[in-house]
Amino acid sequence: MAMKSGSTLCALALAAAMGAASCSGVTAAPQAEGAPAKPEDGARDTFLWLRNIDGFNSIDDEHIVVSSGNKHALVKLFGFCEGLRYAETIAIDAPLGYLDRSGVGQVVYRRDFHDIARCPIDRVVAVKDLKEARALVDQEKAEKEKPKGS
Repeated sequence: MAMKSGSTLCALALAAAMGAASCSGVTAAPQAEGAPAKPEDGARDTFLWLRNIDGFNSIDDEHIVVSSGNKHALVKLFGFCEGLRYAETIAIDAPLGYLDRSGVGQVVYRRDFHDIARCPIDRVVAVKDLKEARALVDQEKAEKEKPKGS
């Protein structure tokens, strides 16, 4: 009887392994021959675990740059967050525990001794460094100031 039970378990394990192998058939889209792989626009890695974030820099009251080791991300907030540029510490509240391009979460900071502000995140963009982030913010501001007719 023990022999029959063991062979049944082996058969079940084999069936489960074959089923898993047949379900994992995820393939990439075929590429044209000779065409180099082209990354998506903004496909640089913007994924940052919150527990790994080790610093931030405020650019203005709408933009901050967070860093995790050698990875940096420009975080754009919805609208004006008064006093963010002067914040000494921030917290990022993201329900899934990470930041990515979707920008789901909030930046929490202290405006005053008894005043804590929460600003929702609009989007997160991977950048090389603070200099690139400042250039993107300047470009965004220039596009906003440009008249619509030109």
